[in-house]
Amino acid sequence: NLSSVDIEAIKKANINVVIDAVNSSGGIVIPKLLEALNCNKIFKLFCNPNGKFPHNPEPLPENLKDLVDKVQSKKADMGIVVDPDVDRLAFVCENGEVFGEEYKLVAVADHVTKLNSGNTVSNLSSTRALSDITIKNGGNYYASAVGEVNVVEMMKEKNAIIGGEGNGGVILPELHYGRDALVGIALFLTYFAKMKMKMSDLKKSFPSYTISKNKLELEASINIDSVLEKMSDKYKSVTQNKLDGLKLDFENGLVHMRKSNTEPIIRIYAESENSKTANDLGKRFANELKSLIWLSLKNLMKVYLDNAATTPIAKEVIKEIEPYLQTYFGNPSSTHSFGRKTKNAIEINRKKIADFINAENSEIIFTSGGTE
Repeated sequence: NLSSVDIEAIKKANINVVIDAVNSSGGIVIPKLLEALNCNKIFKLFCNPNGKFPHNPEPLPENLKDLVDKVQSKKADMGIVVDPDVDRLAFVCENGEVFGEEYKLVAVADHVTKLNSGNTVSNLSSTRALSDITIKNGGNYYASAVGEVNVVEMMKEKNAIIGGEGNGGVILPELHYGRDALVGIALFLTYFAKMKMKMSDLKKSFPSYTISKNKLELEASINIDSVLEKMSDKYKSVTQNKLDGLKLDFENGLVHMRKSNTEPIIRIYAESENSKTANDLGKRFANELKSLIWLSLKNLMKVYLDNAATTPIAKEVIKEIEPYLQTYFGNPSSTHSFGRKTKNAIEINRKKIADFINAENSEIIFTSGGTE
């Protein structure tokens, strides 16, 4: 009896569906749901709930080959896959293309906010397409910290009528405050039936963005919060959100940098109008973060290059500088040969090396050997 689910519209659309339940509990409930929603034909794939996953159960594009093949061989309108606990889902188009990890929530939110204009919420690492759709339909979009509980808290605070996370979790308060693949399927099928177009064409109808996901591994001693604060200062003229790490919103893209709660890394989510610009943006900020980290190290010590190895050199310095030297001056045949080449490199290219590690020229000091 959900106001945003139209069983009659689904029935009239004669939708043929392939369902991959990865041999989880979804193998019991999803086929029954599709029958109750009046789908025309239902083709089952891995719907034996024995807990033996036939492939990686994460509903990601690289794990959906069997579903893609089945959709195309059966000439189905779409394919659906859920994760083992049936709170996340993914779709495959009739032509074998994956609908897009971020765009499931965008699609159902477009449907719900067209029926009743209202607010939406997703986390900071999700696509800005949800914001575009929400504003177009007369509502306001809000971004929460990463994590389902944070999304739910903000949905309650902002009285959002739909929300979720970019990884495929849909939250509809009219039913309950939790990610639910079942309601996601019902909403999507209703939307698909009413739009009356191929799924691949439906995909093209949304604002086009691509997200590039990267991570920067760090030493445990690095103060990630301090590094992100320096990045914030550097881009103080850009629209920022510091609710969870640092998100910078540019005119033609955005980047979200946040520390992991379990390991010493910074996750970098970059979004732009295509994969090239998104990847370039991600790489750019990975390099800028490295530069800021080196800058913080520079404030603590000078850099010594000593061919006699009597002066301790931080392993991070060695790791970063050696590839540069070997690229431009060859692989040394001996320690002392390396020392002579290094000395020449520093004298000739002192500024290049200083720029490389974000130091001043005068801070690059070379000792020819012994205990200097």
